[in-house]
Parts: sequence; structure tokens; C-alpha cells
Amino acid sequence: MNLANSLCQHVRERPDQPALIQGRRSISFAEFEARSNQLAVQLKRKGLKQNDEVLIALGMGIPLYILLLAVWRVGAHALFLDPGMSSVHLTQVLQRVSPKWMIGAGKGRLWQWTRKPLRSLPYHWFNGKVAGTQIDGPPESLSPDSPALITFTSGSTGVPKGLVRSHEFLKTQLQLLQPLLHMQPGQSTLATLPVFALSNLASGMRTVIPPGAVHKPASLSGKKIAACIRTHHIESITASPAFYEQLLACDPQNLSSLRFLFVGGAAVFPSLLDRLAHQFPKAELISVYGSSEAEPIAEMNLQELTPTHREQTNQGAGLYAGKPVDSIELRIVEDEIQVCGPQVLKGYLDGIGDAENKCHEKGKIWHRTGDAGRLDAEGGLWLLGRCTAKQGKLFPFAIEAAAVESGGIQLAGLVQVNGKRILAVQSLPGQKPQADSLSAICHEHHLDAWIRVRIPTDRRHNAKVDYPALTRQLQKKGITHGQ
Repeated sequence: MNLANSLCQHVRERPDQPALIQGRRSISFAEFEARSNQLAVQLKRKGLKQNDEVLIALGMGIPLYILLLAVWRVGAHALFLDPGMSSVHLTQVLQRVSPKWMIGAGKGRLWQWTRKPLRSLPYHWFNGKVAGTQIDGPPESLSPDSPALITFTSGSTGVPKGLVRSHEFLKTQLQLLQPLLHMQPGQSTLATLPVFALSNLASGMRTVIPPGAVHKPASLSGKKIAACIRTHHIESITASPAFYEQLLACDPQNLSSLRFLFVGGAAVFPSLLDRLAHQFPKAELISVYGSSEAEPIAEMNLQELTPTHREQTNQGAGLYAGKPVDSIELRIVEDEIQVCGPQVLKGYLDGIGDAENKCHEKGKIWHRTGDAGRLDAEGGLWLLGRCTAKQGKLFPFAIEAAAVESGGIQLAGLVQVNGKRILAVQSLPGQKPQADSLSAICHEHHLDAWIRVRIPTDRRHNAKVDYPALTRQLQKKGITHGQ
């Protein structure tokens, strides 16, 4: 069991087909395998061994995947850390893992020197170029539970938790994602999420990485994205709502190649799907719900969203996420969504976080998502927001989804400021919120006021409300009704 082997089939069947495209750079499946193989030889010569951990400090791009595959060929583990993690949390993490090297380029070196806990690690520069031509044998044979990827939570709610994805776990995830995301060999897809790009490569797809800072989707240029879609005849995209907001701002002319638009990583409101459907009428619109510990959990095609679902959303029922996928068991315990299945991580590194997030019952391990939700009579899943963001008896999505669907609003956040429950809203570009509708929502749910602001969001997807940051912002700003 070694994920590096997943590429071999596509090297035989489509050696000259582009595997990865980034800007003017393109690499075929055959070249991709050859470079990763050559790099694996060099890493071995320098002392990298099976089961070693390699801290990777590369952004999403061709070099990242060449390096990742080379690390797996050796049988080593790839370790990824959040660049925004504090030095205190970095120290805690490095006490639990033992990276042999840190490999990166560009800002990776700067990151090392600005984070004292990382300075003692040997640093190796890698920009995608591989010297030498020697080819090694097949990838190291590994047990199914051998770690492939190790990542850590940011630690914003306590000690960082380590997520260890084994080769078998990632292969299982791939098998479940392939039919869900309509993955077909030879298909052209635009990738903005690193793990999904791995699935694309293993599926024999032509994967295009859009221009710009992919890790900051809200900063991407809609015009450049559109040009990329036209040039490479992109058929599918998997991205966060923030990415699609940029795409919606561009001219949709000559983008008829788009067949599937998958939206996930944050709350996916019906109004966003409606706007995408209007601009790209030939594409199927599908929202995907999941998390780092469990992917996928549920999906919904826009065609499944009935007038009844929409009316319930407007009345405060929450956000409809569709039916749970067949491979997962899902239950609601004290309003929290809990899941169990082959695509659900059974525990965290060293067991840190298991007591709070894992439930062992009758031979099964249930993962606590931290998301509030409910199941309707037809088995459909409704999302109510983070359990920790609940205000009294009010769940955030119950209010926020109704606010967004009232018109003219891109994002909404329910917070408590100085003892008052405030509904913050961010308008769509060039539009204004419906003041009467927002006032009615506040009156119905006994909120103190609504306020129009620029809502801070998470760094990863630029689409999830950062409730602590929003609260601090409103405390400084002051609260003006209907501003």
C-alpha cells in the first residue's frame, strides 16, 4: 500500500497527457513520475529513510506534488503546519513529531527564520527542478496504516490536534470522492484545494492550478480565472464560496465548457448557487459538506432544493445540506452532528483531542463535528452552525441563512456584543440589504439590531465567519441600528 503507485496506471495509459498545469508550466504524467522518482533517489542519498517525517513548506503548485510523491516513494511522511501557528503552538507540535528536514522555497525560508522553534531544522530548497537522471525502483511497500499526511489544527481552541491520514485512509477517501465529484480520466479540472488535487491526479485528470494566491481565494482575480477556464477548457471546479464570488464578478462569455461546479469548505447558501446557475446555466451546481476529519459527509445538487426547503430556510430552519452520503452513518446528539464511517478519522495523534471529539460506542468510533444540525423527516441534513457560536437558544445559521436569502447579502454573522445580540451583514458588491426584511428577522428572533459591515472570515477558505474577530470589530465600531 503506497499512494505513489496510484500514478503508475495513468503513466501507462496516458503518459503524454498533462497531469498538472500552472501558468505556463505543464507536466505530463510520465514526466511527473520521472521527476518524483529522481527526487526520491536524491532524498535517499541525503539520508531520508522510510518512516521519517518531512516538514513541507511549499504552496500549492507543481513543485509541491513532485515533492509529495517523492516523499511517499521513499516511504516517509509529509508534515504540513499552518504558517500562522504561534511559536508556543509550534513548540508543542515539535515535541510530538520529529521532522528530519524542512523542505520549501520562497517564503518557506522566511517562515522558518521568523518562527524560532523551526530554526534548528535543516532546510532544503526545492523549486521543482530535479538534477540528475537516475531512476529508482518501485515505491517502498508500506502497511495500509502507514501515515501519508500529517497536519495540525491551528490551536485556536486549545492545544493543536494532529490529523494523521494514512495511505489506506486517503485511498478510501479518493474512492468515495470519485463518483461524488464525477471524476473521469482525461477530464480538465480547476483545483484550489490541495487534497482534492491529489484525488484528481490519482484519477487521471488534467489538473489546472489557477493563477494567484490559491490559499487566499478571495484575493484571486476573476478575469484571470475566466481566462484560465477558457484556455484549458475547464470542465469542473471544486472551490470555496469566496472563489466563486470572484468568478461571478467576471464576464461569463465563452465559459460554456464548465459542466460541474462543486462548492464547499464553508456555508453554501442557496442564493450563491442561484447566482452561479444564472451565470452558468449549463453547469450542475453541487454543494459538499465535510471536514478535515470526515470528507465527504453530505452533498446536495441545486435541483434537489425544493420551494419548501427555501421557505423553511427563510423561516429560520437553517441551511439545507442534502442527504448524507451512503458510506457514512450520521446521528444528532444534543443538537451536534456526529459521524462514523470509513472516511472518518478514528483518532488524533497521540490521542490528544480524542476525549473531546471521539465517542466509542458498541465497537464504533463516532466523530463529533462541532457543528449543530438536525435531520428532517426525509433524512435530509440541515446545518445550524458551530455549536460554540450558539446565542442562547438561537443557532447562527438559523438567522444567518434567512438574512442572506432575504436579498442583497453575501455573508451574515450572529454575535453578542456588550450583552446585545447583533446580526452583522455584508452586502453583495453594488447592492444594498433589504432593511425591512432584516428588521423583521431581528424582531421575530428578538435580536437587538442589525449592522452592515465588512465581515472578517477564516484564512483558509475566506468564507467562514470569524466570530471572535467580528465581535472585536463591532466592540470597537460601536453598534448603530441598520447602519
